[in-house]
Amino acid sequence: MNCTDVVLLCFLLLGFGIFTLSVFAANSQLTELPDSGHVDDTSFTLIVPVRNESATVLQTLKNQLLTLNENAACNFWVIDDGSQEALSFDNAELDRHILRTPADASGSKKRALTLGVERASSHWIVTSDADTLWNLDWLNSIRQQAYPHTSMLIGPVFSQENSSFFSLLSYYESLCLWTLAASSCRLGIPILASGANLAFKKTSWEAVGGYASHIHRPSGDDVLLMAELAAKFPNEVNVLKGRRAFTTTISEPHFKPWLAQRRRWISKTDHLNHPLKKGYALLLLVWLFAPFLLCLVHPLLPLLWFLLEYLWIFRLTQWYRLRSQAWRWILFRCVYPLTLPLILFSAPKAWK
Repeated sequence: MNCTDVVLLCFLLLGFGIFTLSVFAANSQLTELPDSGHVDDTSFTLIVPVRNESATVLQTLKNQLLTLNENAACNFWVIDDGSQEALSFDNAELDRHILRTPADASGSKKRALTLGVERASSHWIVTSDADTLWNLDWLNSIRQQAYPHTSMLIGPVFSQENSSFFSLLSYYESLCLWTLAASSCRLGIPILASGANLAFKKTSWEAVGGYASHIHRPSGDDVLLMAELAAKFPNEVNVLKGRRAFTTTISEPHFKPWLAQRRRWISKTDHLNHPLKKGYALLLLVWLFAPFLLCLVHPLLPLLWFLLEYLWIFRLTQWYRLRSQAWRWILFRCVYPLTLPLILFSAPKAWK
């Protein structure tokens, strides 16, 4: 075995090793809450920032809020962040829950969220997005897990899969991202979170100064806040558990908005300033590209690698009662790494 073979072997072992570690760590988070028949009475406020959403999105949001208003003892605020046409639900009860950011603060999601948090009288804050689908089981899961010694709960967000090729990429990408979020949190080095399914204690948010340290940045209301809370309150950032504790988002059907969305995500990665987080992120890149080196040995070996990975994807989708198909996973796995150069080197975008 020459030097090149040794380097190749080490590269492949590293890639498969980090995948295996991530799977075991993420699998330990797939735990159902005991059905005690009791829901904690911890108070919380749901905050949903809105800016120039389509009529379809607003109608869906309206229906969800009506259900929430009728069936759950939960406060909520919808923040109109400088929409070109002032937000109105044509429902007097819901319209009383709309807050509007000052004209000079429009365009900043963090300022919109800050307005909602400051208005909230609840102990816990839950955030989601206007184009996100959720139900009361999700909110009840958060209430059950809002323990005294928890500062933040990170929940899974899965993209909806439809006939669009980019929705396929988004769907399987969301499964991978949740695996990394759950595993890194389990390992004590949380690196991912999504504001579409996030809960945090208001006093903890105040203790780190809210979004003040990065208020000038258009993105990062989730992961940058998570990083500050994890630093100030070690072991108090946890995964939201339970089969019904996830939300879903509408996938971007076209290339340009799909690319812009991922570029916003990449722009938030500078919170990975801890050596362990940096090392874990680098090993994830090794895992992503390692199977392609197997082509140097035999062209069918990457396929075997992808099928081994699919065992975990199948397990994950079965747990959350989602669907998956091996050939779609293999298609995603072959194409997705090719998009990374475009994501990394395209221009950064604002949150909307």
